[in-house]
Amino acid sequence: MATTNLILHDIEVPNIRFGDALDQPLSNFTEKSRVDVIIANSPFGGIVTNNNENNFPQSFRTKESADLFLILMIHLLKQGGRAGIVLPDGSLSGEGVKQRIRQKLLEDCNVHTIIRLPNSVFKPYATVAINL
Repeated sequence: MATTNLILHDIEVPNIRFGDALDQPLSNFTEKSRVDVIIANSPFGGIVTNNNENNFPQSFRTKESADLFLILMIHLLKQGGRAGIVLPDGSLSGEGVKQRIRQKLLEDCNVHTIIRLPNSVFKPYATVAINL
């Protein structure tokens, strides 16, 4: 889908790399890896099964891929960078790791708006409430 979308926007030779963004430690992402803008739809309901949670600091380790992606996206933004992220509702509530992720988001990022959308937004593909 990404390739088709880029071709439709006159990018005939898109540079798309396929892989698992969670497969390397956060420390491998240097300042050169950081970006100005991230627009993402994190994987809903995904669970890491290959110990990739060990690539993250102990305080943020979880098997839930959406939570790990949120930490990765925060890490990859340049100072003053902006992000628009689709997250399952549970990523912004809860205790333990979720609470620490929420605290990092609120302390380290300039959160502008959180929009909670109803369960029906992605029907029939998903019935999970989401946040933007």
